This record gives sequence, structure tokens and C-alpha cells, in this order.
Amino acid sequence: MPFLPDVPSENFPADLRYAVTTPDGRECRTFNIFHKLVHSPAIFRAVAETTAMTLGELALDPVLRELAICTVARLTGATYPHHRHMEVAKRVGIDAAKLLALPVYKEHPAFSAQERVVMAAAEELTERFRISPELKAQLAEFLNYEQRVELAWTIGFYNAVARVASACEVEVETVAPEGVAMRR
Repeated sequence: MPFLPDVPSENFPADLRYAVTTPDGRECRTFNIFHKLVHSPAIFRAVAETTAMTLGELALDPVLRELAICTVARLTGATYPHHRHMEVAKRVGIDAAKLLALPVYKEHPAFSAQERVVMAAAEELTERFRISPELKAQLAEFLNYEQRVELAWTIGFYNAVARVASACEVEVETVAPEGVAMRR
């Protein structure tokens, strides 16, 4: 028995139908996580808005953001966010060969020093819940205060997403979602 059944699109509350319809009202394929989170409309709204903000409104470089998210997903073993964000990583310009090298980022020549520091920060916050003073100093060399907050936020938020997606048994889509924008 699943932890949570999927909520069919037709059973989404009226104020959340935007997640399963196009702007002109046509029903469309959407992300599987929406069909779990909609059991709690408050959580659904919070996650949808926070995801939109994290992926679209931060000063943190999208490549660094996705390397941090993919590191969190890999370390937590969360299949759903790992799959989703490997795709996002490709869209922001990270090539497939580099993504395959994520588990060995510390030694792999494809990664810049900045990328390694960001992935190390994601690793430390995921595994030890803090960043070492040495790593903080390295991050301060290329991230301003705003970007440091955003990096810490992104790592923390995606640790939560990974755990919720895993607990709710969100499965990877067998048909690609149409990528309906989260309309607020």
C-alpha cells in the first residue's frame, strides 16, 4: 500500500487547478510530485511558490544552484529530485559528461574550483548540517552575502524536498511533464 495515493487531476481543488492545466484551461501532464502534495493544499502552495522562487528569482548562478541540488539529491538517494534536476542541470548548460562525474567531483578535472566548493558545501550541509570554517572562507572568495544565503537556502530546501518526495513515494514520470509554469 502506498504511503499516499496520487490525486487525479480532476480532483485538484479549484484554486490549484493551475498546476494541471495550461493557461487556456486545457488539462496537461504535470509533475508527479504535485499529485502527492495536493493532499495538503497549504504544503502544495508553499512548495510550489518556494520552488518557483528558488529556481527563478535568486542571484545565485543557475549552474552552481543545480550542482548543489544534484549533490543533495545524490547524497540523499532521492530518485525523484535527482531525475528532475539532472534534466534542469542540462537545461542550464551542464553537459552530460560532467553530470556523470558528480560522484567524483573532488578529483574530476571537468569541475572548476568554485563548482567543487559549492558541491562540498552541499555535501557538508547534507551530511553534517554545517559548513566548515575552511569551506566558508572558500565560498566567501566568490559568493557575496546574498549568494551565500541563497546557496544555504537551496541546499536546505532541497534536502527537505528530497525527504518529502521519498517519504511520499513520488515516482519519476514515465511521460515527460509539459512543464506547466507555476502561476501564482
